[in-house]
Amino acid sequence: MRNYVAFDLGISLGEVSKVTFRPVDDPPDDVYTWRVVCAHGVVTITTRESGKVVEIGRAIWSKRQLTQRTCKAEGYPNDHHWQLVRDGLDANDAAGAPNGGTGTPPAGPRRPPLAANTYLWIAVASVIAVLAVVFYFLVAATPQPSKPSTPTTAQRSTPPPAVATHASSPPPPPPPPASAPLEVRVANAASLDAALALAKPSFDTDANQGYALLQRYAVRKLSWDDVATPTTSVGLVLKDARIERGKRLCASGTIGSIERGDVAQRAVYRGELRTSEDDEIEFLAVGSTGTLVRRDQGTLCGVVIGKAGDKVHILGMFDLPENRSPAVEREVP
Repeated sequence: MRNYVAFDLGISLGEVSKVTFRPVDDPPDDVYTWRVVCAHGVVTITTRESGKVVEIGRAIWSKRQLTQRTCKAEGYPNDHHWQLVRDGLDANDAAGAPNGGTGTPPAGPRRPPLAANTYLWIAVASVIAVLAVVFYFLVAATPQPSKPSTPTTAQRSTPPPAVATHASSPPPPPPPPASAPLEVRVANAASLDAALALAKPSFDTDANQGYALLQRYAVRKLSWDDVATPTTSVGLVLKDARIERGKRLCASGTIGSIERGDVAQRAVYRGELRTSEDDEIEFLAVGSTGTLVRRDQGTLCGVVIGKAGDKVHILGMFDLPENRSPAVEREVP
């Protein structure tokens, strides 16, 4: 009885282009040629990778079937490749050699195939491992009763970490308590309208006190967006200043005078502006006045404080590029 058969599978684009029978000792030519050797019922498949002959598959050939197949990697060889091997061996058996063709045994020792009971133990071990993993995750998912923990001395003495905030947008400070002095509450009001609401009673009793309160807010927090959109006119203010107080007014004209003063250690500029309609505006400007001086043309927008005779009083800022940027703390230069 002949015990050996050897042939090559020419693998090209996943198909067998040719099956040729060659001597057992002749190695495969390249990675596209697979050498199939069946010796004593043990089938081995080798190929050439990186200049070396490597084994990529092994199986048992019994009763014209391939069993106990092992692969170098998943899908390599795949089911199609194994079917090609089976067809080659089956064709050889059909030619009259039930266990292989003529030839000499391959040089070197061959590893015996794994026994059937070995595969059984491997399967049992795999099932046990899977059950252990499932049991572990079931235990981990089961809520455990919590035990009250006693804080250590270090935990009791260490305050909770502060929540980090973005440097460019710090959270607004909390409003001062109602018991704080009125000037503090106005200066730290959340908006111009809130500051006006707090200062309004003081305007009704003492206009100078209400004006001073708003100045403390304006030097720190007034922005261009607060006053840029007018809601009243010079004529309406001259008609009834009390009703128009707190509304926004913009006026353009020639600066008659401008002089620096300080409020709460911050620079302000007091002066007068005469419009083209010959209306007089008395102003207190915060923010930047740029290079504006007497006899220059300028546009001023602000909140109406009131009037004195025919002069309208405004607390605001000049229409300059540097004042259109977000408001910042204004320190004395």
